Amino acid sequence: MKHYIVREIESGREVLCVSEKSLKKDDYIVIASYEDLPVTAVVVETISHYKAIRLNQEPEIIIDTVNVKSWLEQREEEVAKSVLLSKMQNKISEIKMVETLEKYAGRDPEMLSLLNEYKGNHNHDEE
Repeated sequence: MKHYIVREIESGREVLCVSEKSLKKDDYIVIASYEDLPVTAVVVETISHYKAIRLNQEPEIIIDTVNVKSWLEQREEEVAKSVLLSKMQNKISEIKMVETLEKYAGRDPEMLSLLNEYKGNHNHDEE
């Protein structure tokens, strides 16, 4: 039997567990809670049998492992798309603002001054 310290996702409580399976840090598992209901947890560390005995706790049995790899990959893709969309929206807003400044710069000296100041600062940012 291998011994692990796991952290319950919902409560954050750390629990001593045992399993026949070899697990590694950050693996997601299912254990029974105090009410004998299944609880999802994540492996914090693998510990030795000696350290497990010294903890003086009754270990919980790991019921099953949970494969979250595909979910994590999908979530990372969603976050990347969201970041890209936000960048595109910001760039569109910037372009529209510059076009508006250029439109009114010929009619208003203050707008021309603002446009020149923006273009001067923008050119320094790119360097």
